[in-house]
Amino acid sequence: MLTFTLIPIPAMSGVSAFLSAGPDCTGPATANFTPGGSSVQVSLCVTTTTEQICNVSYRFLAASGESGRFNVAARTFAPAFQFSNLPTLAVPFPVNNPASSTQNTTDYGVGTTDGLPRAAASNVLIGTISLAPQIAATASNYTLTLDPANAFVGVDQDGNCGAIGATPIDTPVSAAFTLARTTAPKITSDASATFTVGFPVAFTVTASGTPTPSFSRTDPLPTGVGFAATGVFSGTPQLGSVGTYPISIKAANGNVPDDTQNFTLVIQKANQAINFDPIADRTYSASPFTVVATATSGQTVTFTSGTTGVCGVSGTSVTLLTAGTCTVIANQVGTANYNAATLQRSFAVTGTHNVTPSVMGANGAISPTVVFSVGHGLTTILTITPSAGYSAAVTGTCGGTLVGSSFTTNPITGDCTVIASFSQITFVVTPSAGANGSISPNIPVTVNQGTSTTFTVIPAMGYLAAVGGSCGGNLAGNTYTTNAVTANCTVDATFAPALSLVSIVSRKMHGASAFEVTLNKNLAIGDAIPVEPRSIGAGHLIVFTFDSTVSDFGSVTVTDATPSPVGTATLSRLGNEVRVTLTGIPDNKRVMISLSGVNGLASASAPIGFLVGDISGSRSVNASDISAVKARLNQTADGSNFRSDVNASGTISSAD
Repeated sequence: MLTFTLIPIPAMSGVSAFLSAGPDCTGPATANFTPGGSSVQVSLCVTTTTEQICNVSYRFLAASGESGRFNVAARTFAPAFQFSNLPTLAVPFPVNNPASSTQNTTDYGVGTTDGLPRAAASNVLIGTISLAPQIAATASNYTLTLDPANAFVGVDQDGNCGAIGATPIDTPVSAAFTLARTTAPKITSDASATFTVGFPVAFTVTASGTPTPSFSRTDPLPTGVGFAATGVFSGTPQLGSVGTYPISIKAANGNVPDDTQNFTLVIQKANQAINFDPIADRTYSASPFTVVATATSGQTVTFTSGTTGVCGVSGTSVTLLTAGTCTVIANQVGTANYNAATLQRSFAVTGTHNVTPSVMGANGAISPTVVFSVGHGLTTILTITPSAGYSAAVTGTCGGTLVGSSFTTNPITGDCTVIASFSQITFVVTPSAGANGSISPNIPVTVNQGTSTTFTVIPAMGYLAAVGGSCGGNLAGNTYTTNAVTANCTVDATFAPALSLVSIVSRKMHGASAFEVTLNKNLAIGDAIPVEPRSIGAGHLIVFTFDSTVSDFGSVTVTDATPSPVGTATLSRLGNEVRVTLTGIPDNKRVMISLSGVNGLASASAPIGFLVGDISGSRSVNASDISAVKARLNQTADGSNFRSDVNASGTISSAD
């Protein structure tokens, strides 16, 4: 947009001058130009309030550093100032700074009386000057002024402008004129705008350029929206106009090229609000009740429950199901013109019922013991405690589930009862007997919890009885007494042939041959017991031999004379042998090796002393033992000399 500035001209003797755009004195003190384009007309005008005009003198002055940007292309003098002595000045000529050429100066009426004086008046046209902009005039604007050294208006003193009498008085005047460069339009505002249906539009398209551009558009607008040449969208989008509108907008100001913008106008849905009053707290008995809500869009509002366990909603009716917090949600799903909206209201649901607890019979308790209140739709927990050996059962109208000692009712919807009863706990003991014996009784027996029962176990001749099963217990003679019964269990009697011990030996390999030291089962550990003179090594084998096959080797203990456990023993069996492998037994130590539970029944024990080098079995190592070894040096171990093969290498040597 081009702007012009009028610089006030100081008055002297009521005389002033000004520059005006156009061929007369009615234009502004500014004009637009295009570099290298058409000339701009500027008129020189004078105003006097009392004095008559005799002559006018002026010279144009460019701003500092702006010489030659405009040329004076032509000058046309007003009819009132066509004097006979007016000089002929060649055009064009440049407007410079300083205004160095007299060619720039024009005198009107100096030294002549032709038609003078001119009466005092406002806006007297002196002449019109054509200013041609040069290609170099690229600045945004230029200011041309009257050269202060050559700008005067001569006013009359005696009525004849100096031909007779006093010379006209030259009054200095000043004036300025602004030339603004024109520019092509450029749209500067956003290429899109969003309006809401039903709400007034407020958007203005803006553009740069001089002079101020005007706007036009193509493509249809939404119903209710207009577009002006000033670039203003106005109006109110009507219902049904929601959508996207592509619009081509053009800005023009007479300078090419025009600017075109592909503009997108979006009409969006309007928001709506739901008017839904708060809901007061209610008791469950105040059910059902109706809710009401409206939408600012005028559309129908629907309702749902946000807490389906507490309340249900059907249409506008709310049904209370239990105590708690009920949330009712009002919804409007939206339309082609309105967005969806929702609003919820929550309120408390209260109300209670009486629960009456009681015990039928004895042998247990219920807690609480007195009538208490429970909120509608809620559950509650009671503690049922039976006496030892009794179990609990719960009946009554409340319903519920008993887990351990906790009874949880169903949701309470009315007054109800919880009745506890207790009964003795019993379990079944199931006996069984294998071949070669019997058990009595031989049918299942019912036993109260925590008590025991007995059975008679009778083996056949030549057999021994053993009792197992899950009840646990002990066999004394022919009577088996169970442990206290705490679950259904079994008593299983088995019968095995009675075993007889044949021998007990300490066996060691000498090379490829085995030689044994016989042990005596009838000796106590403190007696003159057999001695094992051979080195114990990594493991020493004690063999118990019975008169029949061993199916179960039972268990073993190894104790010293104190008696305390000593060393480590592991068991294995082979045919009618039970083999005990000893490790960790120190030298010069007496031990008692005891088996029990062989084939479930048999037991046996024998003592042995470990003293490496006691060849003679005297329970001490002396010179005679050394002599015995020396006497057998280099002999191969056999049944007569193996005690001298102390290291069990198979040959008696100096190492022994």
